[in-house]
Amino acid sequence: MKKTIAFLLALALAAALCACKKRPAETSDSTPSGTVVTEPTAPATSDTSATTEVPAVRDYDIVQRTEKSAALDAAYGILALGDAKTDAALEAYADEMFASYVPNASSLADEGGSATYAAQLAEIYTDEKLVSASFVGMYTITNEDGRETRGEVYYTVNVDRASGRLLSGGDIVTDFDALAAALTGGSFKPGALRADDLAQYRPEYDMYPYFRFDKENFYVGINFPGVTETNVEYAISRADAADFLAEAYR
Repeated sequence: MKKTIAFLLALALAAALCACKKRPAETSDSTPSGTVVTEPTAPATSDTSATTEVPAVRDYDIVQRTEKSAALDAAYGILALGDAKTDAALEAYADEMFASYVPNASSLADEGGSATYAAQLAEIYTDEKLVSASFVGMYTITNEDGRETRGEVYYTVNVDRASGRLLSGGDIVTDFDALAAALTGGSFKPGALRADDLAQYRPEYDMYPYFRFDKENFYVGINFPGVTETNVEYAISRADAADFLAEAYR
């Protein structure tokens, strides 16, 4: 009987040992079998660099001219476009403007007077059809008894790209009466002019105000003589100037 009990206990012990060997080992990793675990990646770094706007290549130059003596101190810029014939015309035009403001420059010393003159580029616009620029500055003329005349220097220059020719007022404005009506009627900014302000201009004698352009606007420079000579630019959009502008420059 005792042998039988001992035999049964031995069988139970063996069965328990087999059951323990078949149980899988416990693990602290709860990831299901067959799952690939990947580490989170950092956001991709952008390789795009800042874009720098490249300025347009300048297709003109300004040549400086100075004249200094005991009686004269003059300095002015001359537009140059790289074409010999056009540049010669531009130089002659700048000299002409100097002479118009200081008409007695060559005789100042003999007359006991003196003068100063300065004019430099103020605005310039270029496109495939034209180059348009304005020059501004100041002048003074003192005569032998000490009386002084002074005023603003202002003039413009317009060059046709295709021909290289300097444009006259009549090349730009084809209907001066329509221009005058727009100036006195308040179509231009900063405001309306009086008819008397335009009396100095005579298109039949090629006497026009100074004109210039930019991309959007057409400008008319009006001279106001006086104790101190001044000039004011009046502006209108090129589209609104179609009634009096040459078709090529609208």
